[in-house]
Amino acid sequence: LKNMKTIISAICMALWCTTAAAQLKPEVPKAQETIESIIADQALENAVIGIYAICGDGRILADINSRTMMVPASNMKLISTGTAIHKLGPDYRFETAIGHDGAIEDGVLKGNLYIIGGGDPTLGSKDSIAVSVDKVFAQWEEMVRKAGIRKVEGRIIGDGRSFDGMMEEPTWLWNDIGTYYGAGVTGLMFYENMQSFEAGAGTAPGEPISIRPSYPEAPWMEFRYDCSTGKAGTGDQLYMYTSGLAPVAEVRGTLAADKKSKRVDCS
Repeated sequence: LKNMKTIISAICMALWCTTAAAQLKPEVPKAQETIESIIADQALENAVIGIYAICGDGRILADINSRTMMVPASNMKLISTGTAIHKLGPDYRFETAIGHDGAIEDGVLKGNLYIIGGGDPTLGSKDSIAVSVDKVFAQWEEMVRKAGIRKVEGRIIGDGRSFDGMMEEPTWLWNDIGTYYGAGVTGLMFYENMQSFEAGAGTAPGEPISIRPSYPEAPWMEFRYDCSTGKAGTGDQLYMYTSGLAPVAEVRGTLAADKKSKRVDCS
C-alpha cells in the first residue's frame, strides 16, 4: 500500500509538472513517457491502468489504455454529479411538499395528509450536508398548524411517484443491492433508503449472532435472519435481501467472531 501511494503521488506530480511546463513551452510535454516508466513498477504488474489527460486547448498529456473498458466504480459519481449540475444547475433544490384532501373542521382534518416527494436524497439522511430530521419535522409541523390542522382523522400517506420504474439498478449483483451503498432511488426517500441494525457476533464460528433493527422504526416490515458467526478475520459479510413485492426482508451471511458489536446498514 505504501508503494502504491508513492506511485500515485508520483503520477500526480508528473502530471502537475508537465502541465506547468506546458504553460511555458508550446510543445506537448513528455508526461506519457514519465507515467509509462512509473506504471512499469512490479507492484502494478497485475493491475489494469487507464489514463487520459488532456489540456484545455486539446493537447494530450497522456494516453494509456484510454479505450480499454473498465468498471468505473465510484468514479461514476463524478460523471453523475457533473451531469446533474449541468442539467439542473448548481442552485437547484429538491422540494418535498405537504398536502391534504378532505375538509378541515374545527382543527380536525377529515381526510388524508400527504408527504409528496420530489426526489430529495438528503431527507432524513445522516450526512453532514443534510438538514437534521428534527428540523425538517418541525418545519412540516409548522406548515400543518398554519393550515389550521390540529388532528388528522385519515391517513398520513407518503407519495413517491415522482420517479418512474424500478428503484434498484437491475444489472447489479443481488447482494450489492442489499447493502447501504446499493440503496435504490425513489421519489420519496428517507435516511438514504437504508435500514440500520445492531449486530453482535458469537464467540465461535457457526454460533447465532445477536441482531435487531435499530433505525428507522418500520413496524410494517417482517425481518427474518439466516445469519451466523463467521471465522475470525472474515469481517462483515451480512447482506439484506428484499423486494418491492412484499414487506419482508431477510438478513443473510456472517459476522466474524473477532468483530465487535456494530451498526450494519442495509438497503
